[in-house]
Amino acid sequence: MKKLTILLLFLFAAPAVANTYVVTASSTSWSPSTLTVVPGDIIRFEYGSGYPHTITSGTSCTPDGLYFNEPLTGSGDFYEWAVPSTAPSSVPFFCSPHCNFGMTGVIYIDQPQGVMEIGLVDIVNPEPLTYTHTATTETISILGTTIEGTSFFIGVEILDFDVDVQYYVTSKTNSVLFMDVAAGTDIPLNGTGTLTLTAGNRYGFAGDAIFSNFMFEITYPSNQNEGASFVGITLNGHGSVHNSGDSFMFRSSGLGTGEMVFEGEGDLLMSVAGEVSSTTLTLPPAGTEGVVTVPIGLHTVLFQDVALMTLNMGGGGSGGGGMPEDVNGDGVVDVSDLLAIIAVWGATSP
Repeated sequence: MKKLTILLLFLFAAPAVANTYVVTASSTSWSPSTLTVVPGDIIRFEYGSGYPHTITSGTSCTPDGLYFNEPLTGSGDFYEWAVPSTAPSSVPFFCSPHCNFGMTGVIYIDQPQGVMEIGLVDIVNPEPLTYTHTATTETISILGTTIEGTSFFIGVEILDFDVDVQYYVTSKTNSVLFMDVAAGTDIPLNGTGTLTLTAGNRYGFAGDAIFSNFMFEITYPSNQNEGASFVGITLNGHGSVHNSGDSFMFRSSGLGTGEMVFEGEGDLLMSVAGEVSSTTLTLPPAGTEGVVTVPIGLHTVLFQDVALMTLNMGGGGSGGGGMPEDVNGDGVVDVSDLLAIIAVWGATSP
């Protein structure tokens, strides 16, 4: 028996609010001397006590001339610095008159993570495929076997800021590749590591189990800004998941069965074929497409034997949860987009 489980959650994120931090200059020390902020936060350096001070960015008591070098000479003096988006991971600072007495500090800057939108997906016969979504991370895991002939391609686009992706891969024949579409390169992945994907670029992960089994897993920052997002998927054995932009297709075959669970409230455009049923949702007639209203609560869609379901998440672009189908960025969606993927993948495909 094969089982496909999908959960949808309708989410709305609150806008981020900048914080203000106060750093006080005492006689020969800063309070606090270290702090962690994010771009957009404001740091207010205030005079507290002692002889006149400065707030100066730099190391080894030498100004770097990059961020600030301001006096704090007496009561009521202050200087505010808004952390720029271009700031490095740390900014050291000191007081010029008292640096040799240890009056130094460091501002640590957590750079925000961007959005990794997944919009091109082709996963066939995984053993299994799992997807989990938490408040902070999303994880995709695929076990591929030669018996099932597992293969996959996942195309992503990076929005707003760079994204750090942790990967875990085991493969005996370099059967899992990381593809940089713009650079035209593909790199075999194996072991554990981190990839920093650059904002504005598109990438791909691909693998097949023609010659050996493989294990592929990536974890990346959660994207909570979409109106609807998957929070869990499990697909085992004969079946597939396909996605382009906002359109998804789920298929079970042979003696497979599947289950899809929705959570939230909204309308989704669906079509079904084969033995597909739900006790709480009104699905369109087999072979037709229609709008399905998802009320608040949990709703299950069952698959029996050979079954097919398509789903359109709506929206598109940066707000709709789909990588634009225009892979090569020429403004037209056509066969050249597929060829752009094949050109990269084909060079060293195992």
